[in-house]
Amino acid sequence: MREEELLLKLREAFQAEAGERLSSLFANLALFEKARTEADRQPLVEVLFREAHSLKGAARAVNLSLVETLCQSLETLFSLLKQHNPEPQPVLCDLLYDATALLEKVIVDTDAYAGEPGESEFNALLGRLEKVEQSGLEVFLAGSVQSEPAANLEVEVNPLPEPPPSQGGIVDVEPVKEPEKNVVAKVAAIPSGETLRITTAKLDELMLVAEEFTSLKLALHQHILLLRSTLQGFPGWGKKWGVVKTEVQSLGRRFGDLEELSHCTAFLEENHKFVKSLERQLRELGRRVDSDRRTQSGLVDDLLDRVKDIAMLPIETLFSPMPRMVRELARELGKKIEFEFFGGAIEVDRRVLEEMKDPIIHLLRNAVDHGLESSETRAAAGKGPVGRVLCTISQSDGASIDITIVDDGQGIDCEKVKKKAVALGLLGQETASSMSEEGLLDLIFNSGFSTSSIITEISGRGLGMAIVREKIENLGGRIGVTTRVGAGTTFAIHLPVSIAVCRGIRVIVAEREFVFPSLKVERVLRVEKKSLRTVEGRATIVDEGRVLLLTDLAALLGLKPKGGKTRENRDELSVVVVGSGDRRQALLIDEILGEQEILVKGLGRQLLKVPHVAGATILGSGKVVPILNVSDIIENSGGRRSVGLLDDSRGDDQSEVSDEPLLKSDRHLLVVDDSITSRMLLQNILEAADYQVTTAVDGLAGLTILKGGEFDLVVSDVEMPRMDGFGLTESIRNDEKLGDTPVVLVTSLSSGEDRERGVAAGANAYIVKGEFDQNNLLEVIERLL
Repeated sequence: MREEELLLKLREAFQAEAGERLSSLFANLALFEKARTEADRQPLVEVLFREAHSLKGAARAVNLSLVETLCQSLETLFSLLKQHNPEPQPVLCDLLYDATALLEKVIVDTDAYAGEPGESEFNALLGRLEKVEQSGLEVFLAGSVQSEPAANLEVEVNPLPEPPPSQGGIVDVEPVKEPEKNVVAKVAAIPSGETLRITTAKLDELMLVAEEFTSLKLALHQHILLLRSTLQGFPGWGKKWGVVKTEVQSLGRRFGDLEELSHCTAFLEENHKFVKSLERQLRELGRRVDSDRRTQSGLVDDLLDRVKDIAMLPIETLFSPMPRMVRELARELGKKIEFEFFGGAIEVDRRVLEEMKDPIIHLLRNAVDHGLESSETRAAAGKGPVGRVLCTISQSDGASIDITIVDDGQGIDCEKVKKKAVALGLLGQETASSMSEEGLLDLIFNSGFSTSSIITEISGRGLGMAIVREKIENLGGRIGVTTRVGAGTTFAIHLPVSIAVCRGIRVIVAEREFVFPSLKVERVLRVEKKSLRTVEGRATIVDEGRVLLLTDLAALLGLKPKGGKTRENRDELSVVVVGSGDRRQALLIDEILGEQEILVKGLGRQLLKVPHVAGATILGSGKVVPILNVSDIIENSGGRRSVGLLDDSRGDDQSEVSDEPLLKSDRHLLVVDDSITSRMLLQNILEAADYQVTTAVDGLAGLTILKGGEFDLVVSDVEMPRMDGFGLTESIRNDEKLGDTPVVLVTSLSSGEDRERGVAAGANAYIVKGEFDQNNLLEVIERLL
């Protein structure tokens, strides 16, 4: 039993070691494939040989014979590479990648390769390696020269623009040009007594405990403020005592023979001495506590910084699997692509790296699939046959980093984006025509938006970019995009180095306290009520030359003052201007309390997605306060209630703010759906937004009701008996009286063909129930009306 337990522990240690060695194998294979001189290749092959040799020995120690056998064959091949030092031809690199990838599979699940069908795959790959060993490396490479090389990663093609300089003045070194520093150093021996392997779970626990000290620091600061407030009462008490003492002394002279008055006077004198003594003690206590607070604050900050340093990892750990992924995608799509990155030594919080893994993968997959053309297309456009993807990481300051992903592909066609946005009902034709390129590019981050004409396993579903922006903004970062048709696309990401502690601005909304992340707040200001203006029915403010929509945050959050208080008697309004990416929004609040350091807490799995809330923080007083999700607020404020309407007939001087909703009750909508549940849901949502709603059970009934009444818009399902939503839409468009009535299709049919059929039928918007969000529906309806 003890031997079994020991073997289990050894295999756990082997899995951890194997993961590190596999990462090193893949990273160095990527560098080996690009190396063009013997001097560059030699140290790389040496590292590859040692990694395979060490992994073979570790596998033998834990009785993993399949792993040992495969490592032995790889070690032999690397030994041949050391002797002959050939140029990395595609067929050789393919073999090395395939063998290492299979080695990874076998290590993860050895049992799956102990018999059929895994054994056949294992033996086939082993046979390829043994063939090279038996025939000789030179014979193997000579026999592959005549064959057509597979799509592969190559170098020395049309250069991309030079990597942008770091704003912090840091110059990053290209890994390819210094293989000794970036590769060999990774396997340098470290004395065993100077390192300790711990699980990430324990590290996370340590980080959480260290972060809790921030709450203690804030609480101690709160206690100091309370103590100072108490001490501020003593001077006033002293003045009052001076007046009372004079009166008491006067009474003593007049009625000095009264024993009761004598006792009262003595008590007051003792009380005065006690209060003065208490004041001295409290002031001394205040000085000591304030000194301890400063010391403790420094220790807490130092402890948190040191624990963060432990959890910091080089960002190259995020990008180490990326060359392999890009290479495999290139082979799958038949494209020739080179991928490089700079600045991988910069360290970032492990939690940031974990959250950024999926967004980076998605951006790279998009670059390979959408951005870069095939070799034939590139040749026709006068480009080199090999497309390039370049990723640059730089540190703009000590608290943030910049990640730039650039490709030299076909770029994003803004005209195509414009047409797609109009077809999906995201924009009207007039709005689209006047929109800037920056605004059009921002549309690619909308859920459900994709310019791809076909949906594949790699891309084209239109959900990924929305998730990319959401994940980046949830980390407190931002993403922007620039493009040139025919020249390529650049994605610029700005991220914090750590996510635990940040600055926050505390505000009061409807007598409740909230926190805005300071990074998301551009300005806080007061505006005169009479300065508000209306643009297309929405109250606006002018801030630094920009016209910004003004949204009542209380109305957006669905809050009402507890005491029924209103802002009617206020001449000035408190406004917070927030930003997310390229979007800006002015939010009306009640009061700004100030800025302070906050500890961000997640809401837990039970509250994974709460509208408009990103997390919570605990103040020094112990009060739990929600942290607002700025990107969510901006996304949903467009179709919500504004501060009010302005009556232009009374002149600009008499403008006023009211709490009346923009959506007037005289707007009449028709909901058509054969499901009673869906009809009730849509009816409740629309009536809650102050619309009048009539329902119909199918398309034919809906068309009959339409012809007999006056309706401003139709919301319809697609799959219905007698007449479906497509047929209803076509009938509306063909009717002379009803032809201009906006139609919104809300359906479970999510394929590209169904969307195109809806657009062809004449629908103004197409909303998939699987992606349904009532705020999106209300926003689309308001835009159409």
